[in-house]
Amino acid sequence: MKLNFAHLIAAATLLLAGCGKQTGESAGKAGSAGKGKHASLQHDDCSHLPDHSSHHHDHSKHAGEVCDAHHAPKNRCFICDASLRDPKRLWCKGHARYEDRCWLCHPELQDKSRLYCSKHGLYEDECFICHPKEAGGVSRQQTGTHAGSASHPAGIGDDDHGHGGHEHGSHAQTSAAEVSRLYCREHQLYEAECGSCHPDLIEKLSPGKGMKVRFMSKESAAKAGISCGSTQELGSAEGRSWPCRVTFDQERSAKIAALSDGIVRQVLVKQGKKVRAGQILARIHSADAGDACREYLIAHAQAELKKSIYERESGLFHEKVVSQQAHEEARAEFTFATQQCEASRQRLINLGFTVAEIDALVANPAEAATAVLNVRAPFSATILERKAVAGQSVEAASMLFSIADLSTMWIEVAVPAGYAGMLSEGDSIAARFRELPQTGLRARITWISPQIDAQTRTVTVRALARNTAGILRDGMFGEAAVLNSSRSGALGVPETALQRISGKDFVFVKNDEDLFEIRRVVTAGKSGSGLVGIRDGLSGDEQIVLAGSFIVRSELQKSKFGAGCADH
Repeated sequence: MKLNFAHLIAAATLLLAGCGKQTGESAGKAGSAGKGKHASLQHDDCSHLPDHSSHHHDHSKHAGEVCDAHHAPKNRCFICDASLRDPKRLWCKGHARYEDRCWLCHPELQDKSRLYCSKHGLYEDECFICHPKEAGGVSRQQTGTHAGSASHPAGIGDDDHGHGGHEHGSHAQTSAAEVSRLYCREHQLYEAECGSCHPDLIEKLSPGKGMKVRFMSKESAAKAGISCGSTQELGSAEGRSWPCRVTFDQERSAKIAALSDGIVRQVLVKQGKKVRAGQILARIHSADAGDACREYLIAHAQAELKKSIYERESGLFHEKVVSQQAHEEARAEFTFATQQCEASRQRLINLGFTVAEIDALVANPAEAATAVLNVRAPFSATILERKAVAGQSVEAASMLFSIADLSTMWIEVAVPAGYAGMLSEGDSIAARFRELPQTGLRARITWISPQIDAQTRTVTVRALARNTAGILRDGMFGEAAVLNSSRSGALGVPETALQRISGKDFVFVKNDEDLFEIRRVVTAGKSGSGLVGIRDGLSGDEQIVLAGSFIVRSELQKSKFGAGCADH
């Protein structure tokens, strides 16, 4: 018995040594050695990871492939593959592990009663690489769970994907709020807002949101030549006037073309005449129309014949007079004939035949069959242009008429780019024209162009005006004034205050002498005063960096060149 007990102790000792686990106390000692040793633990010490090829929980395309750096399955090595990490947990780039498992950055979070796997930066009871079966052996994508939920805080009994492992009732539990408020001791900021440690999060910020950067001392910013000041208000757009012109409502305009080759037999309308929806404008003699009518009549007759045969065969089949094969053949022939008939009917519709005309064609083919195409108005409008002439030979797609509904017109206003951000859809304008000196027209803004004209540096703002009296005409020029704007006066900042990162605009807001916030903003173009309008992201009460913003940006991006969190 003594010999057997000794053998058991020896075997247990070998297992513990093979996994490379540490108690919380020994992990702390390893961490105190500093960055260099810690980094080597992540890579060099992982060279003897146990082979888990015998486990069958891996279903990804990399099953069986091993990570060269860590000797771990590629589809599970979250240290190398960032896509395998839990997106809701911050990642410590300096020490290659989750922030809530980095004892070098956050020693206060360490639970010294739990064994620690130094190879993967996780507690042993949640290290799914060393212990795939014990830790659950499933990925976050398979379980659909995430770290940081109210019922299951990030990093407590989770694997690197945030899924739950075993319950550990005796372990010290960290609340979700504590995990989300990890503290960066180097920069004296919460990790979630430390731009120096997590610069990759900056480009994901929404307008009005920001991250912070801290200088080495309160004197550093001043010595670097950084100067701050307030934003300026560009004023309101209300009461301001800009040039405008009248155009047809393009949503109620159309060019009507011939749908087939043919000869214009008759033109039934004149230029300037009002027409109603569906009214016939012209008739065209078309050989295609005759062929389409004939083809449909044949297909319809064939479909009716096959229908009759199928119905008869169905009755005989149920009486067991004919075979199942004969019944199936009759049904297939009927289905094919029906499809052919529908295709022929659709061709007539494409040529402009109405449903009533097609039904009449079937009811009385001798009288209804025709080679004439009727050209109709798609909606009620006025004939602006008539190119169709009786006896004229036309080709398919030849333009015959141009029409427009004149009950509404567009008023397009050329607004300076700096003021475009002060306007919104729904705002009202008042327009006056030299041709109508005694008349003022009101319109409502329906569209603001996202583009700035390269030559005039203006933005096209479109308003919809009622033209029931018919006094507005395409091509009229005048002045349009803003009556009311749903937005208050936009804020303006100098161009030197803006920094562009990944195609997005940012400014630096001063929080303290040594603390600045990089804030995402939405610009509204350059005003006549030289300031850039800010549509969203600033309230107007902030002190922003007016000169030296590039210096603050350089301080923020030090971590990309090896500084930042790695210097803890």
